[in-house]
Amino acid sequence: MSQTKVVFIQVKISSATGNHANELNGVFAAEEKLYNDKPLYKKVNVSDPNQIMWIRFLPNGKWGVSSTENKDNKSSNLCWAYSENNGLSLPTDPSLWQVHTNGQWTEQKIRVESVFIFLFINTFFVTLILLLFCNEPF
Repeated sequence: MSQTKVVFIQVKISSATGNHANELNGVFAAEEKLYNDKPLYKKVNVSDPNQIMWIRFLPNGKWGVSSTENKDNKSSNLCWAYSENNGLSLPTDPSLWQVHTNGQWTEQKIRVESVFIFLFINTFFVTLILLLFCNEPF
């Protein structure tokens, strides 16, 4: 029996506004390990390690954008932004988010979209694709 698994290799947050927009907006790359049984995404192109942000599945069942300190505490719901919906499979599913701006939470329709999708059905399928699209035998 084949299983279908969709993994977003990268997601991009855009259109967040407010005093934390710089931390929230940008491209986030998927980590190899799951976090709370869901994908974990780390912001790319961050020069200061203390400014790294993460898209993670929070213990309360919402998606959130957090600092490393809050990500490392798996029981913490602390974040700069969180999805309004509970239990969604991927961070690209919610359309409405609460964003911490100037000391209060505000509803924003920020865009979280996939940058690249890898569809894995099974080993046979991947091998077949490689055979069809590679010029050299392997």
